[in-house]
Amino acid sequence: PPDGRSPPQPMAIVLVDPRPAMDLALELTFVLASKTLLSAERCSLYLPLRLDALFEPYMKLAAFVLDAPELDFARSSRSLRQFGRLLEKNRFVTLNTGDEPDHLGEAPGLVVMDVHHHVIDDAYPDACVFAGSAAGPADDYDIAADGPEAPQESPRGRADAAGGGG
Repeated sequence: PPDGRSPPQPMAIVLVDPRPAMDLALELTFVLASKTLLSAERCSLYLPLRLDALFEPYMKLAAFVLDAPELDFARSSRSLRQFGRLLEKNRFVTLNTGDEPDHLGEAPGLVVMDVHHHVIDDAYPDACVFAGSAAGPADDYDIAADGPEAPQESPRGRADAAGGGG
């Protein structure tokens, strides 16, 4: 510039409070875990399940798949129990009340008794959840039921290649 000052530098946006981003990562990893590892077909095998048991293996694996930051309730605005209450408030899960005969001694609100897949599907349709994962490096493959797409030759093409075409 003619006045000798340097041009203004672009400013970076820095989140002062990263907790909302962690809250979103926690919810999205729960959704992915419930749609895959804890699908409607598999839930009966695993439920009831303590929230911490759900969090550790299933949600951390989902976070890895999503390439989300490492999940940590200390960096969230909610504790594990508050997260469970939020899931229940959103009707994603039913938590224990403490009165269940099979779970006496468990603190109320820490055991997932049921996952409501229809509610999760309404809030997070499969196309929204899985669209991002299909846009990655796997685009090199045809994700058809019969496997990777192979070049198709016509019967005439095979005859030509064998020297019989003419």
